[in-house]
Amino acid sequence: MNIILHRLEVWKRLETAQASVDEGKAVDVAFLDFSKAFDTVPHSILLDKLSSCEVSRYTACWVKNWLKGRAQRVVVNGATSGWQLVTSGAPQGSILGPVLFNIFINDLDAGVEGTISKFADDTKLGGAVDSLEGQEALQRDLGRLEHWAITNGMKFNKNKCGILGWSKPRRKGPGGAGRQQAQPLVRPHLEYCVQFWAPPFKKDVKVLECVQRRAIKLVKGLEGMSYEELLRTLGLSGLEKRRLRGHLIARYSFLRRGSGEGGADLFSKDMWEWFKAASGEVRT
Repeated sequence: MNIILHRLEVWKRLETAQASVDEGKAVDVAFLDFSKAFDTVPHSILLDKLSSCEVSRYTACWVKNWLKGRAQRVVVNGATSGWQLVTSGAPQGSILGPVLFNIFINDLDAGVEGTISKFADDTKLGGAVDSLEGQEALQRDLGRLEHWAITNGMKFNKNKCGILGWSKPRRKGPGGAGRQQAQPLVRPHLEYCVQFWAPPFKKDVKVLECVQRRAIKLVKGLEGMSYEELLRTLGLSGLEKRRLRGHLIARYSFLRRGSGEGGADLFSKDMWEWFKAASGEVRT
């Protein structure tokens, strides 16, 4: 549910950008990605930030003891290197790891003039750039983020960073721009690792679907249409249908490439035969 709430917050920020576009302004959104984010968090800086979060000294001491004393080595063809202490990184695969990383980047937006959205190692920075002042402000913000990364022992992966220009479309037909905006800006937030956190309750499914509903209802020229009509016009699918499709693809990939016949124990006989038929392994 926390992830859903975060997605709603992201959408609120996107609505702010859409409002600027509706006013005739041009908006640039910078998509930023930290290089090996979870592996490069310096423990010393992380512990300093943890102490400044007003957590009890017992909690800070417990986290410190949890992080220290870790070591790693390399094994190649039976040959091993010496053990080296691990002095950086938020342990992945744990519940506490992402929490510590969010504490680490909590001050990332200090002094930022534009609109920023941060979630784990995924950061977005946006602002109106229809004027020279707006362009300079966005550039200053990017400089602040770069300075923050250097100060905190981090680095942006420039190959995965990019700028998305967002302006009012100059076209006669409705819908095209709305689909272009909904797919890269909205859906990635709603479907990241969805196989692990897909909502099991109808009320949460409705909340999630409302995000896409609100997104595509902003498309100019399609006012007054129902949600189903908008989906058909834009050539999109409902999120629940896409999740079902994703689940089937994931299970198919597991059975096809991962476990082979051993996966039969995970499903009923009828379901197993259906998967085999779908993968082309059953021939008549």
